[in-house]
Amino acid sequence: MGNLRCPVCKKELIQNTHSLVCMKGHCFDRASQGYVNLTIGSKQRKSGDEKAMIAARSLFLSQGYYLPLHDKIIACLRRLPFRDALDLGCGEGYYTNAMANAFPSTVWTGVDLSVDAVKFACRHNQNVTYLIGGISDLPILAHSIDLTLNIFAPIYKNEILRVLKDSGHAVFVLPGEKHLLELKEQLYPEVRLNPIPYDGMEGFETAFIEDLDFMINVNSNVDLTALLHMTPYVHRSPKEGLLRVASLDSLRVQCSFRILCVVKSQKKDE
Repeated sequence: MGNLRCPVCKKELIQNTHSLVCMKGHCFDRASQGYVNLTIGSKQRKSGDEKAMIAARSLFLSQGYYLPLHDKIIACLRRLPFRDALDLGCGEGYYTNAMANAFPSTVWTGVDLSVDAVKFACRHNQNVTYLIGGISDLPILAHSIDLTLNIFAPIYKNEILRVLKDSGHAVFVLPGEKHLLELKEQLYPEVRLNPIPYDGMEGFETAFIEDLDFMINVNSNVDLTALLHMTPYVHRSPKEGLLRVASLDSLRVQCSFRILCVVKSQKKDE
């Protein structure tokens, strides 16, 4: 854990027995569950995913519906060289913990603003350093990370560029145009496709793109409700659509993802 920085003064954090301390004396205690809260000021207010969304996501993912995506991410990461990896917006740690198990020699760190999600993640893997912090202002030293992983989290490109080493890789998992189309058809009278996912990013060179599409049979109303509650649609849909989904016993749904891998561009001599 030699790549953490103080959120107050931006100096390196050094690990003591039960805390992290910087050279200016700012101290952050490790919680009994294992995580460290590196938020300050207003960021310490309730932030991140709510408990209902965390529980829904955990229930749905535990049923294996997204295993093709899980396996595809692992296959993509096997193509890359990395030792220090950072999962941005790690949530309850489903993917972080899976990656840590698949790549045990890698030093994995997960960052999320949700205290409830990080507590959940810590219970399921003690081999990941979990931090409560914002991904728009990461508590990570510059040029200290080989790989960043971003699965459906907001993208703060400049922060990713800052923390990545030269020639470091960033992997983004993005929803495809028709992701969850059939669920949206139940919710809305008129359905809009998702934006076309990125095929590149300024400041990076594209290493590879993998598109993944598959159908799932969500075979119970419990699982369908969980799927709905792990999306923003639960808060943005008309009442009639929500009632329609609540009446369904099952639904066949398209899953569509893009895995975009980019490498930090090398600075050219002026």
